[in-house]
Amino acid sequence: MRLSRNLADARNKITRWQNEYNGERRHSSLEYRTSNEFAEVLKSSVMNGCLNRGTSAISGRWGRKRWKPDPEVWTAMDSLSHITEFVPYWTAQIEQVIQNPDRQWGRTHHDPDRLATVADTSSRDLRTVKEQVRSAVASSASTLERFTPDQFASEAPSRNANWGLKPASFIMDTLLVALYRLQCSVDPG
Repeated sequence: MRLSRNLADARNKITRWQNEYNGERRHSSLEYRTSNEFAEVLKSSVMNGCLNRGTSAISGRWGRKRWKPDPEVWTAMDSLSHITEFVPYWTAQIEQVIQNPDRQWGRTHHDPDRLATVADTSSRDLRTVKEQVRSAVASSASTLERFTPDQFASEAPSRNANWGLKPASFIMDTLLVALYRLQCSVDPG
């Protein structure tokens, strides 16, 4: 890149570079997608797929969002409520790995915030929960769009000894996107 003649010229060159980097260049750490494509995958998996399938099952043929086939099984509302908690949590963990790669990331299934989210969902309103999911995903996408593929390659140790040292992209693919899809694939009917 050549030196710029003035501030306007510099801004123009930076904007062109950002557009090319995020919109045209494919990155191996994002499964050979552009940064923009990857952000769309995250957004669309929430806005168009899972959220609509999950909520139609809740309000659909069995019509009981609190249906619980077994004491150890979460209700559909529990699962949707869990999404409102884990999307911001895992987004923050990705951010932590990128900004503080020396710190451990992750948690156990006994995390108090995780458990509190699903402790009593019987009084939660479906429309409110759906809006909370949409808001959490939009906020997550906005946060994740700021990072480059090189930053997603940043590694940090996990609290889970089976995982060891993993990149931020692992958290996104395995714990944010995959967990979201798994929660949404549960068909209680």
